Amino acid sequence: MVVFGFEELGAQSLASEWFHDNPASGRVLGKAGFTPAGETMSNCLSRGHKVPAHVVALDRGSYMTRKMTP
Repeated sequence: MVVFGFEELGAQSLASEWFHDNPASGRVLGKAGFTPAGETMSNCLSRGHKVPAHVVALDRGSYMTRKMTP
């Protein structure tokens, strides 16, 4: 998805969220290069209400740097 966003769609940045009670998702996003960008309350369809979530982001420059690093 990250490659598609930057290389196919030409995005300048990508953002995602992960629920506070799901740190495994945060680790996956961190390994993909995403860094903390804030906090929010996000709708959770399975729970039927909003829950606290971390917001993370990755900009094109950081993506390109990671892509070029062996």
